Amino acid sequence: MTDQPWNSYTRDRLYAGFSYPVGRSFIEGPLRTTGLHLDSLHLSCPQPREWEEQGGLLFARWFAMDRRPGLALLYVEAVPSHQRALVAGLLRDDLLERACRWLHRLAADPVSGYAMSSRDWRARLHEGEVVVQESQR
Repeated sequence: MTDQPWNSYTRDRLYAGFSYPVGRSFIEGPLRTTGLHLDSLHLSCPQPREWEEQGGLLFARWFAMDRRPGLALLYVEAVPSHQRALVAGLLRDDLLERACRWLHRLAADPVSGYAMSSRDWRARLHEGEVVVQESQR
């Protein structure tokens, strides 16, 4: 068995009517393509009301060196089952690879000014459109 491109993996139980748009085997591809190794991969299931309000698809988090060197986390969100095919397509088209490239850029140069502060990258579905937001913590 080959080493996985993550140190830890967790998967939430699904709420009724929710499913994961992609699984570990798909997620592994963009991680290997970008050369990114995660500290943690988490398949996360939000509460139904939370998903209705936020529409989360994908969440990447980088913890700066002052907290812990090289800490890269990736959360793939469960979605309502009727949205599964749409979201899977978005993740396959480029959304997952964009998140991996963003984390890889930070991990590749952790002493750059940009990587010295903790950051979040979020993709969500809002009124049928993907919205990507980056923030510094």
